[in-house]
Amino acid sequence: MRILVLRDDKPGHYHQSEAVAMALGRLWPVEVEWLTVPQRGLLPQQTVRTLCANSVLPLSFLEFISLSNRLKPRQKPDLVVSAGGRTLPYLLLMARRYGCQSLFSGSIRNIPADRFTAILHISKSYLRYPNAIVTLKPSPVDRDTGKDLSLGPGSSGSYRALMVGAPTRSHPLSDGDWTALLSFLEADLASRNWVISSSRRTPANWQKDLADLAARHPERLVFRDYAKTGPGEAISVMLDADEIFVTSDSISMVTEAVACRKPVAALVPAASIQSADEKDYYEMLVEKEWLTLIDCPRLSPSMAADAISRLTPMQEDYLEGLGRLLADKLSVLP
Repeated sequence: MRILVLRDDKPGHYHQSEAVAMALGRLWPVEVEWLTVPQRGLLPQQTVRTLCANSVLPLSFLEFISLSNRLKPRQKPDLVVSAGGRTLPYLLLMARRYGCQSLFSGSIRNIPADRFTAILHISKSYLRYPNAIVTLKPSPVDRDTGKDLSLGPGSSGSYRALMVGAPTRSHPLSDGDWTALLSFLEADLASRNWVISSSRRTPANWQKDLADLAARHPERLVFRDYAKTGPGEAISVMLDADEIFVTSDSISMVTEAVACRKPVAALVPAASIQSADEKDYYEMLVEKEWLTLIDCPRLSPSMAADAISRLTPMQEDYLEGLGRLLADKLSVLP
């Protein structure tokens, strides 16, 4: 199966497409080609998406206004895959140009659902579309990608992981929330090892706080600074951890943690305002006992240990399960 993956510059998006390719690779031999979409077309993105969803307009015109004529895969794909709103028009146009199947992961905005072969989404509301698969957000978690993270002298090698995102509109992690998290870490480092990984969006002052904490506890804490390590490190950190803590601002990070088949705690700021889809998604993970939600102001070593102990991690290999769902929905075969 020849898979064309269209990517933007956001790891949370292109990791979803990577997971789709990996899941299909569990079923059949696949050949994956990656192309990066242009930053912008000649018109606003919403306008371009709407026009590209129109199957009547000439393909040459649509490719010109979207600049998708710059995207030249080495060979005709069987399936084109993408995630993220910026990739949407290019997905539609590539599928039309090559007469191939298309799969989009995420919200389809103003595009009719029947323009896609299949859609992956986390919200039950998408069950109204016959071609939709409602499941965990795709994550490229493979058990063979773990690494030896070389903790400090005398370490047992056992550790907790913390994945740090950033404040968002719906998850406005305040100075008070951040101080509570740092206090929790300082207390827990007395008896446990930690590996902490920041993200592309983590504020510079948080990075500095974590680097300072690591300097004070070199025997207990390894800090992976995203600015130095780049993307791709986080999953390795989580795969080798005993337990995983994640700031709740990133559904992608939470899902990756759950897919590692470890107990996962999402740290929720005091002023969190979740969307309906996000609330439903986290509630589903909590009901399955794969995730616990902990309010940052209430965070303490004893409280965290109790909440984590009540969880039963996911048992199934995530990519194998995703592959079966995709096989049931896609009509493309090698």
